[in-house]
Amino acid sequence: SQLAKPDVLGGIYRIRRTGAPKVEDPRGLRLAWSSLPPAGLTALLADPRPDVRDRAMENLRRVGGAAVPDLARATREAAPAARQLAVWTLARIPGEAARAAVRGALVDRDSAVVHAALQVVSLWRDAAAFEALAWIVTGADPALGRLAAEALGRLGDPRGVEPLLAALGRLPAGPVTSTGTPENPIQRATEHALLYALIEIGRPEGLRPHLRPDGNPRLGRAAIVALDQMENGGLQAAEVVPWLGSTVPALRQTAAWVVSHRPDWGDALAGFLAGRLASPAATTEATTLSAQLAQLAKSTSIQTLLAETVSRGKGSQRSTALRAMATATLKEPPAAWLAALATALGQGDAALTGQVVATARALTAPKGGHPALIAALMRVGQDAALPAEVRLDSLLAVPAAALTPVSPELFAFLRGNLDPARPLGSRGAAAAVLARAPLTADQQLELTAVFRTVGALEAPKLLPAFERGATEDLGRALLAALRGAPGLAGIRPAALRPVFAKYPPAVRTEAEQLIASLDADASRQNARVDELLVNVRDGDVRRGQAVFLSDKAACTLCHQIGYRGGKLGPDLTNIGRIRGDRELLEAVLYPSATLVRGYEPMVVTTRSGETHSGIVRKDTADELVLATGPESEQRLARADIRDIQPGAVSPMPPGMEAILSGRELGDLVAFLKSRQ
Repeated sequence: SQLAKPDVLGGIYRIRRTGAPKVEDPRGLRLAWSSLPPAGLTALLADPRPDVRDRAMENLRRVGGAAVPDLARATREAAPAARQLAVWTLARIPGEAARAAVRGALVDRDSAVVHAALQVVSLWRDAAAFEALAWIVTGADPALGRLAAEALGRLGDPRGVEPLLAALGRLPAGPVTSTGTPENPIQRATEHALLYALIEIGRPEGLRPHLRPDGNPRLGRAAIVALDQMENGGLQAAEVVPWLGSTVPALRQTAAWVVSHRPDWGDALAGFLAGRLASPAATTEATTLSAQLAQLAKSTSIQTLLAETVSRGKGSQRSTALRAMATATLKEPPAAWLAALATALGQGDAALTGQVVATARALTAPKGGHPALIAALMRVGQDAALPAEVRLDSLLAVPAAALTPVSPELFAFLRGNLDPARPLGSRGAAAAVLARAPLTADQQLELTAVFRTVGALEAPKLLPAFERGATEDLGRALLAALRGAPGLAGIRPAALRPVFAKYPPAVRTEAEQLIASLDADASRQNARVDELLVNVRDGDVRRGQAVFLSDKAACTLCHQIGYRGGKLGPDLTNIGRIRGDRELLEAVLYPSATLVRGYEPMVVTTRSGETHSGIVRKDTADELVLATGPESEQRLARADIRDIQPGAVSPMPPGMEAILSGRELGDLVAFLKSRQ
């Protein structure tokens, strides 16, 4: 297996304390079981031998109703442990007498006995226990209150709504999570039990009076949640809208949660959300608002609102609308959105251009594209006054055909961003644009020269640029550049073969020699790891940290340590606790040798025949989102996917050996090993 997760094998162990006294007749085989009366069997419930107690309970069950008087007496007079077992024994016996005996145990002075009695009442749905349950659910013991709530929910008695609401109203106020639930785990469990009981009873008329904004906030929140989850709740958008602007965080967050799974409410909420969008808001509120708008984006009214805001809104409003567009789970963006993005790009707002371009990249372009948006993106890509990163993102968002012809100025810009001094993200983006651009023959020949300087991370991305116009001159020039390329170690043999397959036979023969030199089996990889492992012994943790944070290694682009770094690859905060020196070095040099569980690449094939590879970031009934790079995602509609298969090639490119020296590799591994 390529999955780097150790198998932890389990086992069953029989443990006996040293010096433990021997138990005589541990299973009670010497007892005259067949002749014991119910009173004698009941007395055995207090026996210290577990097997004897179990057998006594089973025999009492067989006796049935005749054993109830003795068991009822035991629930009042025996020791606590025996009283509890008496209750559990009564649970196995049908009849009103047994139910009445259990109800008597609901007022026991021992909470363990009451706990057992509540479980039995709940299982038998004993309606006669309602009064006792209503008293316990509002009591001071949260554990017993939860069980009483469960029993009331199972009874389904409408009278249970009031004591359940009273118990909810008595819960202490405290911090809440993003969905409005209490952070305190005990309080959260209690609230869940009470809410679920209200949902089971299913009486919306008892909850609607608490939807008043001037009422008890906790009861208002309970009413919203219960009505939302009831089959007959009939919750309406108008009943939730007032809570979206509540000053009580728990209410506001709960209302937002309800709205998040009600996409059909978009038209009803459009007016309210338009007002929220027009008012200045803090960053956290803007983030929540953009998420709500994205979740309701199937609504025509919300689509129109977002398009108008991007076209004519102000700075913060437009940013919120753009985030909502980028994260909406639509199979195809509305034409109004694409037109709005084109309009926004034409307004020359330099501060907003980058976000508009990023949104355009996140959306799935319709077949044939959108001419106005494509033209606007091309203008951005050719605007020398804009930052290089924005221009590159814009060029990545346009179809390859729109890049024709690649002007000398644009080609020089793209080639210049392959310079090793440029940031890694810019180098990767420039390589991706060049790989898909329809270059001329002269531009292809000129581009071969960059292999003499580009690193192992960019070199594989450039190869598709040479699949077109496969002449002998171009093939020989490419081979000559690759033979001495510092980034050759990052190119997999499997990536070279399809490139040279289109070239004349003479070029293919030379290419096979190059590919054969790259083919390394496992033994050669292991030998190389062993050879470089010597550097780890003298590795310096501080120097290794500098390597990890450097642009040269670019580790933080994909990996996180503590609060800093990307999230494309595994979090390395505690990597030294679970990986040894050799494992770490092998992962750096040959990342595809071992794939970490949860970060395996997936290869997705669409119905049109396109393939996309990446790490699954989101998988819903409507869409699949693949992380294809540190800052890039591919959103694919479920209806367009034909096949999904696990990939064998890690998103992390090989060739780190060509980027870092032996000492730097040793320092890097020493630093990673120190992350405990």
